Amino acid sequence: MLIFEELFDYEKRVNANPKSRANRFVNNADWYVNERYMKKIFAYPVLSSKNKIPGLSRTHARGLMAQFLFGGKTRESFPSTADAIAIKRTHERLRGFYVTGHPRPHTVKIVCDSPRHKLREATEREVGTRQRLLALNTIRIPKVLGTEQREEAFVLCEELIMGRRFNIRLDRTLHRSNLLPQLRDTYRAYGVRYAPIETYLPPHLDQQITELLGEKADGKRFKDALHKVIEKNGQAAVSLCHGGLVAGNLAVANGTVFFLDWKLAHEGPIAFDLLKLGVRYPRFAYIVRNIREMMAPDFTEMGCSFDDLLTAFVGRDLIRKPAAVARYLYFWQRHVA
Repeated sequence: MLIFEELFDYEKRVNANPKSRANRFVNNADWYVNERYMKKIFAYPVLSSKNKIPGLSRTHARGLMAQFLFGGKTRESFPSTADAIAIKRTHERLRGFYVTGHPRPHTVKIVCDSPRHKLREATEREVGTRQRLLALNTIRIPKVLGTEQREEAFVLCEELIMGRRFNIRLDRTLHRSNLLPQLRDTYRAYGVRYAPIETYLPPHLDQQITELLGEKADGKRFKDALHKVIEKNGQAAVSLCHGGLVAGNLAVANGTVFFLDWKLAHEGPIAFDLLKLGVRYPRFAYIVRNIREMMAPDFTEMGCSFDDLLTAFVGRDLIRKPAAVARYLYFWQRHVA
């Protein structure tokens, strides 16, 4: 498989004394874990952040343990020194994790050419974005340790944050005291400008929402509110946005939040960037409450109120995800003033 070959070649290039023998890996779904690392997997339910691989959740760990104990045919041999390998099922992206036996834990992401998803192009842009963010010195992100332009792949080596995934239920205080202040400082340092909200909405959004919601009783109030926002077309605060602020892209280590995976970064409305986490977890009202109290006063003085921005955000995403109508309307009804 091409993407595995790219990983093996990378290890040969960077390892002065490469191991000649192959290592045995336990496979479950998208994960391959080196047998020598499996003792860490068995300790996942009680293990602290140390030696935990981000993204390898307890659910994945349970599946790997079951395969290790009872699935004898799920082992494969690779000439790789990685502790774990995660691969997209489309084989367009692979990530190797190097934790044990290395003075500096790191990860290697390999992205193959993909005309359909343009992952390589997005990953190359991400490197540039992260270099600008490091220069701003306002936000914690993994350091880029090196990149390679290969004929059929792009290789990104970066620092591995040894921590845990941001927990929506348990990290309420961190959201207010650490996550939002980092983002606020980054928006300010990058520069905030204002643009008509209509610039960031699909054409004929009002009509599309009317067709989508039809005669739903719970959608009438939202349609009226969205119509007023579009008609007013106020100014929205715009800056560099992460584009994927969900729990899976947030790590917690040493009491601070790290922001991972910037391939969707773009210039857009700040409110849209911040509200993505809230709409993903609509029952946790503290997310929107913190945004309203801490962020809205700084970024709503040019004509778009926070409720206007929230309404526009929900309208835009409803068109993108029509199957999630109930969730988005619940989110809007719960949080609009």
